[in-house]
Amino acid sequence: MKRRTDLHRTLQRGSPKNPIFAFLIVVLAAAGVFAFDPAQLKDLRSTGRCPRCDLSGASLSGANLEEADLYGANLESANLRGANLARAELTKANLRQAELSGVNLSAANMSESNLAAATLRWADLTGVRLDGASLSGAELSGALLDQANLTEASLRGASLQNSSLKRAILSRATLQETNLNGADLTEADLTQADLSEATWIDGRKCAPGSIGSCQTLPSPALPP
Repeated sequence: MKRRTDLHRTLQRGSPKNPIFAFLIVVLAAAGVFAFDPAQLKDLRSTGRCPRCDLSGASLSGANLEEADLYGANLESANLRGANLARAELTKANLRQAELSGVNLSAANMSESNLAAATLRWADLTGVRLDGASLSGAELSGALLDQANLTEASLRGASLQNSSLKRAILSRATLQETNLNGADLTEADLTQADLSEATWIDGRKCAPGSIGSCQTLPSPALPP
């Protein structure tokens, strides 16, 4: 820890306008100098609490974190494959590019969290709160999102192919260019949801300006 503290102080004295300093930042980041704090990871495993901590890049595959408090935590690029995060507190957490395939997030609170470009294949998100969350470019193929709250969430460019969204709330959600092919939207609430250029459940392409429902693109005019 002393080495990291001394390094941090050295970098603080550097100038971001110095090209050598900027190059050093890139090299150190690639080497993992700015990785998670092992002490915080240990605390999480022993207490189930680590709000606002830095766990970026941490390996938590298969971990039992049921009802864990990770409010505002940084889990960017973390590996949580197959972990149990049922009923966990993840409000405003950063899970950008995290590996969450097969994870149990049922009834978790993920309001305003960042899941951009995260992988959630076959994840259980039943009853999860994702209102105001960012899932742009996320991979959610085969995920269970029944009764999930995705009010005003951004799913631009995400893949929800063959996912289940029964009775999910997607009101005012951004679904532009989202792949919904094969998804189950039985009784889902799409009030004011933006489906512009999304791929609909039957493979149709939604027309630009499709709000609340998928409007079919007009057929091209036949030549005279």
